[in-house]
Amino acid sequence: MILRIQVYPFEKMIQQSHLSARKEMSPKNYELFERYDRAMIGSVATSTRRSKLVILSRLSRQINKDCDSNLFLI
Repeated sequence: MILRIQVYPFEKMIQQSHLSARKEMSPKNYELFERYDRAMIGSVATSTRRSKLVILSRLSRQINKDCDSNLFLI
């Protein structure tokens, strides 16, 4: 039996990112946020995924406009 010791609770941090993004973003931007997160599952490390979601949240807050889905091409 292999025990995985998780030093940083990245899954919990990702859930918190989703909660704050849902509050701060428009529905259109949050949909893109969710699509981007789903696209990263399985292709990048959990820590990288969390980092990219935080960056996307900050950019959305700074720009304060709806993003065009063609920009992300997921």
